[in-house]
This record gives sequence, structure tokens and C-alpha cells, in this order.
Amino acid sequence: MAEESLAQGPTHPFWLDPVEPKSRGLDLLGLRRPAQTIGSSLLDGITTATPAVRNLSLRTWLCWSYINARRPDDWGEFRQFSAHAEAAFALGIHLAAVDAQGVVGIDEATRVVKRETSEIVLEPYAAQIAMQIYANPSDQVCLTFPRDSGVPGITEERGVELAQLLQGVLRDSRIGYAIGRGETLHKVHRDELFEFGTLFGSTLNAEQENACLIDAILPSSPQPSEVPRLATYAMLLAVADKLGRAPKEDDFFQEIIDPTSTLPSSVLGQRDGWARYLIRDCLAVCHEATLAAVVLGIDQLQPDPASTVDKREILAWLVSESAAEAESLRKLGLQLPAGGIETWDIGHIADSLRSATDGDDSNGSLVNRWSGPTHEWAIEQLARSLGAGAPICLPIAWLLAKRRAERLIRECPTNALGSRAGWPRIGAKEVIAPQLAQLLDENWSFLEVVQWLIQRTVDQHLRIAWSRLKAEHPPRDVAAITSDGQRWCKRRSYSGGRTDSRIPQAISWLSQLGLLEDHGLSVNGRHVLERSMQALSSTQ
Repeated sequence: MAEESLAQGPTHPFWLDPVEPKSRGLDLLGLRRPAQTIGSSLLDGITTATPAVRNLSLRTWLCWSYINARRPDDWGEFRQFSAHAEAAFALGIHLAAVDAQGVVGIDEATRVVKRETSEIVLEPYAAQIAMQIYANPSDQVCLTFPRDSGVPGITEERGVELAQLLQGVLRDSRIGYAIGRGETLHKVHRDELFEFGTLFGSTLNAEQENACLIDAILPSSPQPSEVPRLATYAMLLAVADKLGRAPKEDDFFQEIIDPTSTLPSSVLGQRDGWARYLIRDCLAVCHEATLAAVVLGIDQLQPDPASTVDKREILAWLVSESAAEAESLRKLGLQLPAGGIETWDIGHIADSLRSATDGDDSNGSLVNRWSGPTHEWAIEQLARSLGAGAPICLPIAWLLAKRRAERLIRECPTNALGSRAGWPRIGAKEVIAPQLAQLLDENWSFLEVVQWLIQRTVDQHLRIAWSRLKAEHPPRDVAAITSDGQRWCKRRSYSGGRTDSRIPQAISWLSQLGLLEDHGLSVNGRHVLERSMQALSSTQ
């Protein structure tokens, strides 16, 4: 735990800064996994299902209360204790009219309050309680730790102080006092719930609670495994300081690939890591948008869902739709060759992309960077906007991945864009670089490459669907389309999405902790940024 005191923070770590949801769903091409693997190595302690940072405080307090009461070391009893305590918490938060966004079980608690009168019977209000949902984040930021019995342990360095802060406030309510003694509650009165919720939403010890959470998530003396997380949060704070406002996800990634970035060398490894994430994410987005275009093509050419259609008809239609979007490639900063798209070859586009990405200044980085609009975020946005024309973006995504990864492939081939399972995951070293070299050597036309990549996308999807059908018990067919010789058939609707980086959730946590404000960094945010950069420098 840091010994220095933090500057004045907000009144309390409020529950949730709402995050705009993104398209998710199943990874039906298996291409999100490399990006997820990279992202998980750079940002732990948070998931897409943990929007409210203060649930870490609640979980830590419940663990401490149960252990301190010397209750049985049994997961079943501990889960019942936690589920009933969380139900009381959700009810109390609702009755006290405290901001309830991000409170697990709040919807059911709202219905119970309307239905019940003075005395309320407690029961779990969610299939997955906060104790389970926030388990990995709580363990990864070292507030708690897993144990074989299932009952979490609590760390002396970080968890105990946070739990005792909450206990000091909540013991003044009858429910808080009972939970603090390790009691499993079954019936409670509305007025007791109101008292409990009011105390939890109070500002007593709020600054200290904030400081405990900040010290756990952005530690001043990070363990080696915590350095990537600290660097990621520090970069987010630095971007906010540069912009003079709370950043968005695209602001972060723009800084990551900006060759003129002023981020210090102490975060270069993590900056390169997020660049690798973006490259892999771009490949996944473009291939998923292409699969969505194939499904759309089947719908267009054969509305009867029980019928098949000759894949050559679909490929021809998609190539035509893609060709109609040729001018959209100018948005990516590409100088298009003279003549119609039918006259282009892949070498023309490769030369144009190389010209648009000149001027790289690596400064010790393993990832190539350049200025201008030719970057992954722009390609993702374009691919997701073109509908049936999305396949035109795939050759650009492949060429860009090869260009970004040239130094990685040459100097660090075992870590080239998450290509450990290279061939089945379309690895940069194993698939993209050699395949592009062959296409360029054989002087394929640009539209031939588009068609080949559409077929490659369908093959990738079917391979993943078949492997999951074989591996899952009971078998579950997740295929969006099926293939029978030269004919394709639609199985279900499909809409491509993208990997969730958890950067929006991390930005929200920084806001909840009072480190970000509308104008950028708070006073405390600036202090934590400086402290974090010093800590990262000392780890070099």
C-alpha cells in the first residue's frame, strides 16, 4: 500500500459512468481470440461485465466480514451469505435513491420493493452475483486471492484496509452490523434497508476508499505482473491530459499508433502491445464484415431460407458490390490507380499503401508507425459501413497488417501479432506475409484478391464452426452458413462486430474514481499520472 497521501478526490467513487455498448456475440471466425489474448496481457483487473468499480469495495468487505466471523470454510455457505448480503445492498441502494447503475440485481430489487411491504425476505437477485462476477478483477488487483475451498482470502497489503474502511461506516446500521459479524440475513425491514443504503451512499471515508481502490488498480509499487495494467491506465490519463477532456476509445488508439506521440519510453512495450491488438482487431472486423456480406448476398440471391445458391453467383455479386465502393478507399489516404477498378492489380494497391505509410520513425519500437489516415481504426469504420461492399477492405487490412508487422516478423517472429496458432488464426508471419508475397509475385488483379479473400473468410468460418461442433458436448452448430460442394445455404442471420478492448470500461473506472473530469485530469488524476509514470520508470 502506498504510504503517501493522495490529493483531494471526489466526494465518493460513484457507481457508473455509462459505457456505450458495442456489437459482441460469438467469435464465429476465431479471429478475435488473438486480439483478446493480447488485450488480456495488457489490461487485467477489469472485464466487460464489471462496469462499477465500487463493487470491488463491496466484495472485499463481504470477504473480510465472513472470514473475520470465522464462518465455515465452505463455498456454498459463503455464497449464500454473499448473495443475501448483496440482495440487502441492492434493496437499500434502491430505497435510499442512490445511483444504482452497475449494482448487480438492482432490477429484481426494484420489483421486490414495489411488491413487498414492511418486511422483505432476502434471496439472490441474480444468477451470477457480484461476488462471482468481480472475482477475477478483485484477485488480479490484489484485494483478494482465490483459495481451494472457494472462499476467497483477503490480502493484508490492500484488502484489509479497504474492508475496514467500509466496516467503520456500515456498522452504524443494523444490517451493516449484522453482515460485518458474518450473519446470513433472511428477513429485513424496509427502514433498515433504507438506513443501510443511505450509509453505503454516504461520503464518510469516501476519500480514503477512493485512495485504496486507486492504490490497488494503479499501484505506486507495482508487482511485475501489474506493470502492463499500470502502463495502460497511465497512458489513458496521459491522453486525457493531452486532449483536455476525458478520452474515448478511438482517442487512445490514435495515440497508440501516432509516430509523434510524446508518451515516455517507459510505456513503449505496452504501447506496441496495444498496436498489435489493434492490428489483430482490424483483421477480425474486416473478416467478420465480409462474412456478414456473404450472408446478405445469400439473402439477396435466394430469399428462401431452405434453399441453396451457387457460391459463384454470390462471389460475383459481392465482387460487383465491392467494386462499386472503390472510391471509398480514398478515405484511407490511398492514391487509386488510373482507370477502373477492373484494371487494378494487387501490386498497384500495395504500392499506394506503401506510399501512404512512408515516413516511419520507430524510435526503438517493433511496430511501424506513420502519420495520415491510413490506419486500422479508419479501415474498421469503413468496413462496418459498407454492407455488401465490405470485402473491398480486406486486401487493405492484410496489406496494412504486413506493413505494421514488418519489423516484428523480422526481429521478433515468435510474437508477431498473436500468431502462436498462426495458420488457423490467419497469423501475420504464417499466413498474411507469405500469401501476399505469392499474390504479388503472381500479379493477381485486385478484384481476384477480393474474391479469394471472401472464399478464405467462408472457409475460416466453416473450419471454426466444425471444430466447435466436434468439441462441444452436447454438439452445437454455430455456423451462419453451410457449404455443399459449390452451393451455400444460410443457416442464421449474422452481423459482424469487433473485439471489446475493455478500454471504455477502464476509462469509466478512471472517471468513477475521480481521476478524470470533463476538462481532462482532476487534481488527483494529475498526481496519480505523475506517480504512475515514476513507478513505471523505476521498473525499467
